[in-house]
Amino acid sequence: MKTILKSIQSLKKNEWFYYNQTSRNKLKNPFINDENNQILHINFIKDFFKSGGKSRILNDIGFKDINGNGYIKHTNSVYFLGILIFNKWKCNLDRNEFILGLNEREGYDINRFQFMWFLSTLFHDLYYKYEEVVEEIERLKKQNISTYSELERHFYLEYTEERDFNENPIPQILSDNISNYVEWKLAKLGKYDHGIIAGMKLYDELKKNRTEIYQNRFENSGLNWEPELDIQYYYCAQIIKAHNIWFNPKKNQDYSHYGMEDLETNPSIKFQEYPFYYLFCVIDSIDPVKAIRDEIPKVNDILDSIFIEISKDGLILKNNKLEETQFELIKNKCFGLKEWLDIKVSEKENSINISIPKL
Repeated sequence: MKTILKSIQSLKKNEWFYYNQTSRNKLKNPFINDENNQILHINFIKDFFKSGGKSRILNDIGFKDINGNGYIKHTNSVYFLGILIFNKWKCNLDRNEFILGLNEREGYDINRFQFMWFLSTLFHDLYYKYEEVVEEIERLKKQNISTYSELERHFYLEYTEERDFNENPIPQILSDNISNYVEWKLAKLGKYDHGIIAGMKLYDELKKNRTEIYQNRFENSGLNWEPELDIQYYYCAQIIKAHNIWFNPKKNQDYSHYGMEDLETNPSIKFQEYPFYYLFCVIDSIDPVKAIRDEIPKVNDILDSIFIEISKDGLILKNNKLEETQFELIKNKCFGLKEWLDIKVSEKENSINISIPKL
């Protein structure tokens, strides 16, 4: 059994870098380096988007914003953990299911997962300032921005909801309540939802970028800019919008007042029905970097403190070097998954076992 760090470091570049065959960018796994450098991890994200001809996607995120974002290393950890885990968990999906119902258009293609995982995970926490930076929150409040449609106008979004896409990568009860959640979060918590804003921005910027390049036939260095990409952009955006919307089976958050009674349940979402969303939620929730970043300053030290063993229908996390209280923080995150996913979580001695129930 390897530590999470050693497992990430042992990945071959073609396993995690979607643009490995087309890019001249000598992108390196940021966890190979032990410097714990924020700029190193920021540049990994920037260079990944640049390799795909998508630098403009990050244009309106200033250096001060991204450098002060405490979730950058968590973002990269989630990305690599997803690559590790999906390589095994995909065995639970038929070729006809694959990911998000895209099989009818694209076929079973592991590179499709790499592409969409990169877009979703590396962007999902980049707008955290709208939850944590008081000045940014107050700036929007002073403009009386309190609804989803007002956020769309504020960010000058050209491309928003797509009604031509029949499949939905997230449960309908989530997509139906995205707008309501914006209003609830602002009224009850006094802040905006970083995931919803990030998802809105991602789809708009990706489609603008693709359309401009496609229409003007700019040199694309072997990259694809066909309109068929839009559905994949949309799916990634929906995943991001939904990833931070919490179900509330305890019914103690006044959801019903905002028309969100459907979220006052435990929907037991299944991996086989929403695999991409399910995987995203599992990894984003249990990532040790996110759970104990305030306890241990160096990201590599965190990832080297936990062993991981991944099977085709589950994983085991085993404490290696952590204090009991630190491992408890991760354990709580794991057991919390049961509040909205159809998942089995158990503990034994100094380890946690997570598994996907069979249909």
